[in-house]
Amino acid sequence: SAPLSLPVPSSCNSAPLLRRPQSLRARAPEAGLTRTPHERVPVPSSCARDRHFDDARGVLDERPKRSAAAWTAVIAGCARAGRHSDGMGAFAEMLAEGGAAPNAFVLAAVLRCCSGLGDVESGKRIHGWLLRNGVHLDRVLCNAVLDMYAKCGDCERAKRAFRAMAEVDAVSWNIVISACLQNGDVLGSVQLFDESPVRDTSSWNTIISGLMRNGCAAKALDRLYHMARAGVEFNHYTYSTALALAGMLSLLDLGRQLHGRVLTAALETDAFVRSSLMDMYCKCGSMNAAVLIFDRWSHLTGDMKFAWSTMVTGYVQNGREEEAFEFFRLMLRQGVAADQFTLTSAVAACANAGMVEQGRQVHGCVEKLGHSFDAPLVSTIVDMYAKCGNLEDACRMFDIAPTKNVALWTSMLCSYASHGKGRMAIELFNRMIAEKIKPNEVTLVGVLSACSHGRLVSEGEHFFKLMQEDKWRDTSKLRSLMRERGVRKQPGQSWIHLKNIVHTFVAGDTAHPRSSEIYTCLEKLMERLKELGYTSRFDLV
Repeated sequence: SAPLSLPVPSSCNSAPLLRRPQSLRARAPEAGLTRTPHERVPVPSSCARDRHFDDARGVLDERPKRSAAAWTAVIAGCARAGRHSDGMGAFAEMLAEGGAAPNAFVLAAVLRCCSGLGDVESGKRIHGWLLRNGVHLDRVLCNAVLDMYAKCGDCERAKRAFRAMAEVDAVSWNIVISACLQNGDVLGSVQLFDESPVRDTSSWNTIISGLMRNGCAAKALDRLYHMARAGVEFNHYTYSTALALAGMLSLLDLGRQLHGRVLTAALETDAFVRSSLMDMYCKCGSMNAAVLIFDRWSHLTGDMKFAWSTMVTGYVQNGREEEAFEFFRLMLRQGVAADQFTLTSAVAACANAGMVEQGRQVHGCVEKLGHSFDAPLVSTIVDMYAKCGNLEDACRMFDIAPTKNVALWTSMLCSYASHGKGRMAIELFNRMIAEKIKPNEVTLVGVLSACSHGRLVSEGEHFFKLMQEDKWRDTSKLRSLMRERGVRKQPGQSWIHLKNIVHTFVAGDTAHPRSSEIYTCLEKLMERLKELGYTSRFDLV
């Protein structure tokens, strides 16, 4: 049929965009969207999220002849409520029934359902069906097609659909730029952004946040400065993104400047911005400033869970584990429910400070609260038990983990290495490879450490060659990224827990109040070891 040029209907009762419902019914099978009569069942009421949706579906089921307005209410309601499978099923019923032709609202809603399901094949069929049936693809409908391809991860089709559009707006540009960023095409996204004639606040937010997600923090910072110089208005999302960038790069001065602009714009009461401010100060090592924001937050209404979690994590990131654990205990006493992220941070605090008993308490808290043991949490618990000298419990936690990612495998492998179990570490590495888990740089360094502790020279040579051939190709990029983000290797340290006090000893450090006595004692021990015949092995250096 010839293309139609009817405008987008202003209401559900407007004329449909397709004129021949009988041809739609005939063409429904080729779109792959029909259902057999016994499959056409009402949407279960137990899945209801929206009363208006249930009312619309009830009215629809009661009518012998169902109008376009009724179908629109149901399908659009499904898309809004996240009931994407139900929306697709209702659209298939509509086509099979053939009494009412879909309008622009229905078609856009169905494409959103495809996006929600990540179902690019159905989206492609619907797109092709629209083109074959001469549907007038106005800008809104074109953007729905574009968004479907982008959210389903088909960047190439998204770009082709974008180039085929007769008229584009800022939304169109943002969708295709975001699609490139999602696909890791940083260069393509930057080129598209520079070509765009309509760069609004949302456009700048898209490119800056996308560059950050792709590990291009320096480029993101450059774009942020360009945005400010261009006089583009910052919204709450811009400030949150910019503060996250300042935290990522440990740029405290930039963070303070942004904080000043937040106060001028009267946005500090925005929970999203407030959370980002706290997180930025924590990552920049300014815990006092983070505490001030936390205290002001506590006087406001709203959910404090994220604020508590941010503070616990911030103390851990800044090496103040005992304060992190005290904050965690205070959080529980205040009746704030700890999520898995906070519990993971609390376990990390116990691991870094060697507080095994407190670590066991947090482990028990996880079980008591009924949280699932996901891979990041189990990985941290394994690390905690291993660092506290309890390899048996570390192994037990590894074995019961329902899912094991590369971080968990690496944590267990490094635990074996630190306990001098070189053969077991290598055996675990071989199991990891057999289960198709790709090792990262930390895994390979852990294997080399295990070979070193176990004097496994030939095995060490084998793994060193493996490193040179396979994960070193990206080493320079990784080290550059670490420098860019201010990541530094932690110095060697040990600790001992005596009378409820954790004494931490850092390599070359003299900060301990009794450091002179400690070094005097160490010198005496070294002299005694030499008397007993101990000599250092320099042939391994």
